[in-house]
Amino acid sequence: MHNHLHPDDLEAFRQAGRDLETAPVEVVFRLLPSATGETRALLLRGRPAGPGKPPAC
Repeated sequence: MHNHLHPDDLEAFRQAGRDLETAPVEVVFRLLPSATGETRALLLRGRPAGPGKPPAC
């Protein structure tokens, strides 16, 4: 997925992934233009699920 992220948003996206292990996160990031030429912005929210469980998004 990282190859579809806007380069200016990549570090914030990665930081949110690291933070998600211990705290709720909210990050807005952009996807690079698709075949239609549109750049799309997405909001990702997640919270840690606890030890041994995958994060909930």
